[in-house]
Amino acid sequence: MLEDTGYGGMAYPNESVGAFNEFGALYNWNAVIDNRQLCPQGWHIPSHLEWGQMEAFAGMEFSESLVWTYNYGNVGDAIKSAEWNCPAWNGQNVFGFSALPAGYRTNGGYDSFGSFGYWWSSSSLADLDWSSQEDHGVFRFVTESGSYWFYNTQASGSNIGISVRCLKDTEE
Repeated sequence: MLEDTGYGGMAYPNESVGAFNEFGALYNWNAVIDNRQLCPQGWHIPSHLEWGQMEAFAGMEFSESLVWTYNYGNVGDAIKSAEWNCPAWNGQNVFGFSALPAGYRTNGGYDSFGSFGYWWSSSSLADLDWSSQEDHGVFRFVTESGSYWFYNTQASGSNIGISVRCLKDTEE
């Protein structure tokens, strides 16, 4: 599963139905940008800018949230679930994001299950003028160590599966 076929793909975290029930599915970049959309009507996967707005709401400087680098702020603790079965993961869950560490999937298997959480944005590197690669998505991740939000905009091909979070559309 999640071979780089040019189509959207999904996998269960750790190939476990129980993990799927708790964490949801892991999706490749092609599934994120598929015009059939992963989120239900009235919802969408947040863009890089929308993630930056959430990070600023949680206490990070907005200008820092948009830079291609690792940012070490208090955002990790703010979005992590307050009560999960791993005390090292437990955070503050300040505004109900309830981040859980589903890890990620590659063609080679699973990694970071129970210690890292990853979430796609709807932005590609090309959208942000960081590269011409439209097939590489921008994502965020949180680790269990400390209260840090590690912000990552590394390119990921369509054979990487990570979580998504849907954001309710705003009424204009």
